Amino acid sequence: MPVVNIRYRSAHIAENEIVQLSYKLPGIVAEALTCDEPGGELLPSEVAIYPTRFSELDRSAYGLEITIELNQYESRLANLDQRAHHIAYNIRKLFNDIYGGRAVRPKAWVWVRVCPGEWVEI
Repeated sequence: MPVVNIRYRSAHIAENEIVQLSYKLPGIVAEALTCDEPGGELLPSEVAIYPTRFSELDRSAYGLEITIELNQYESRLANLDQRAHHIAYNIRKLFNDIYGGRAVRPKAWVWVRVCPGEWVEI
């Protein structure tokens, strides 16, 4: 199960925009990061989204930070840069829809971290 942490500065991005991003991101992540290896297929319903506002103590030049963590598979690693760029491209497209094509949007980044792990339901 991929975990997506969305950290945002409320002065740079409105709550309704985070809601839209939270609804669209599972599909974007699942499409970009699914792989053919056993256990590597992803469904949007398997993507966990955790939005968190920056606190007044946080220091960052960015208004939006998206970290995606998920299990390592060789085929996922082989073209991870292309997969991450695909996610960034689709987020930009979503922002264009949200902002009506205006150039105003938060300065943002996405970081896809792939590592060995095991998820077990309790």
